[in-house]
Amino acid sequence: RRLMRLYALNGDRASALRIYHLCAATLERELGVEPNRDTQEAHERLLNMATPSVLREPQAQPAASGERLVGREDEWARLRNAWKKASQGHPRLVVIAGEAGIGKSRLADELLNWARRQGFANARARVYDSARTLAYAPVTEWLRAEPFQPAVRQLPVAWLGEVTRLLPELLDERSDLPRPEPLTERWQLQRFYEALARTVMAAGQPLLLLLDDIQWCDPETLEWLGYLLHFDRTGRMLVVATLRPEEVEERHPLASFLLNLRAEDLLTEIPLDRLTAAETTALAALVADNPLAPAAAERLFAETEGNPLFIVETVRSLASKLPGDEVGGAAAGLTPPAPLPARLQVVIQRRLAQLTPDAREVAELAAVAGRAFTYDLLARSSSFGEDALVAALDELWGRRLVRVRNADDYDFSHGRIREVANAQVSPTRRRLLHRRIAVALEQLHPDDLDAVAGELAAHSEQAGLRQQAAGYYARAAESAHRLLAYPEMAAFLQKRLDLLDSLPATPENLARQLDTLSRLGGALLIVKGLTAPEVEETLRRARTLCELVDDADKRFEVLLALRFYWGQRCQWDEAAQLNAELLALGYRSEEPVHLQAALRLTGAHSFHQGRFQEAHHYFEQATSLFEVNQPRS
Repeated sequence: RRLMRLYALNGDRASALRIYHLCAATLERELGVEPNRDTQEAHERLLNMATPSVLREPQAQPAASGERLVGREDEWARLRNAWKKASQGHPRLVVIAGEAGIGKSRLADELLNWARRQGFANARARVYDSARTLAYAPVTEWLRAEPFQPAVRQLPVAWLGEVTRLLPELLDERSDLPRPEPLTERWQLQRFYEALARTVMAAGQPLLLLLDDIQWCDPETLEWLGYLLHFDRTGRMLVVATLRPEEVEERHPLASFLLNLRAEDLLTEIPLDRLTAAETTALAALVADNPLAPAAAERLFAETEGNPLFIVETVRSLASKLPGDEVGGAAAGLTPPAPLPARLQVVIQRRLAQLTPDAREVAELAAVAGRAFTYDLLARSSSFGEDALVAALDELWGRRLVRVRNADDYDFSHGRIREVANAQVSPTRRRLLHRRIAVALEQLHPDDLDAVAGELAAHSEQAGLRQQAAGYYARAAESAHRLLAYPEMAAFLQKRLDLLDSLPATPENLARQLDTLSRLGGALLIVKGLTAPEVEETLRRARTLCELVDDADKRFEVLLALRFYWGQRCQWDEAAQLNAELLALGYRSEEPVHLQAALRLTGAHSFHQGRFQEAHHYFEQATSLFEVNQPRS
């Protein structure tokens, strides 16, 4: 079948058919059997092929392995057209937009499933509503997908070394790979981005990448996606993303990202509306496998307002308790759920209530985990034996509450289900579960805690382990810093600071607060800008704390940052006061670089004030100090 597909991708249908005939003849002669069903279906597709398969479009009406699409004919046609353009060498991004539960992922899945059946390279990633999501997390998920494994391992060492920033496990597999140096300058991102782009484009073309919930995507991934779409302007690649527009504010990084792509005609936007009454009836009948009575259909539309997730979850809730021929009548008398989120919450609560105690307990544990979860995480953080845990997970999967993402990863079938399950956990039990999950993460990642530091910090905080959480937030901030992910770095440092503020004001804790404030001020300078008031507030607080902490070097660092800030704001009186303090510290410091910096700043200040003789004096001292401390050859 692989050889048939390769010939078809090259537009050589005759050779592809010849391979099938040879295969069929050999099987008949040697074994007396026919080719299996998959091979026969590939043969039928070749017979019906009017164009080379690389240019072949998905069917006008999708035929997925699951339930068919209802009420999305126009949107499906636009998605097919975008794929056709991309497969002809016009890479682009398609954004499927709409409210939660409107069917964005369902429509995207239809194209993804079609691409998989055709054997095209594809990968899926999902972003979660979580401040602890690390930079480039979706890219990492793509690169770990099966279609990219050959491309990753065949990449030249020079590029593969850059990829190990996101796939550190490669360093254990390949002893010849050097450990990458930290990214300290923005120009270094060019090589990093190119290595990622080369890996992705080497997976095979045409290529389909799916990104669920792009509204929660980190700015670094968005920046790299823009680079990828420009990397090969003739590449046969389509990126499909789902989006909740209500989550995107005017100043959201995604807004400017989409604006730029729109201006360059690299963006296709497909908004999804709610279903009509007729479409609601058709979808409900499809899910129930039984026509609905007119009164039931009218009631269902009134209560669900055409939201596909509402429709599906409501009918499934009935179907799990009643025979198929009773669903229509039961729907007519259904107690109406409340509007979103309460309506959907009632439906999901009913489904969760039908679970066995073990399955419900596992669902609650997974919900507290707060994101995609693994079997190993559940096993380490629960009291279940292997058989009981497998049975509980199997029940959740069978009731379509969770789905398998890959060999060991699971996720709730919808984020709302996770929210409701989490809300049912009592505060005391939630605290215990967070503690268990934190311990499990430490046990599962003993040699790579930095990779899960954000998760560990959040779970430790929710477990009431404030000191431990503060430590992990510091590690998470440092990890973000190494990737130049300054927004995430600032967020982690702010969380660490909030925790430290709640702890007793011991000398050790005050020193940690000062260090955190100093680093936060530097991060905010980059994130918010050189003159942002948040920077001044942070640095002023750090300066006050310097009076309580005996650390001359840290005091100099804070005053230097504040002097830089005031200089940018042209607050010359405050700058002059700081010049004097910095000079005094510099003369007492054992670090010559401190005095040198203070002399340069004071000289620059005098120069801008028109006191040139005074400026010359300070500059001359700084130069002399520099020459004295230069190493002799």
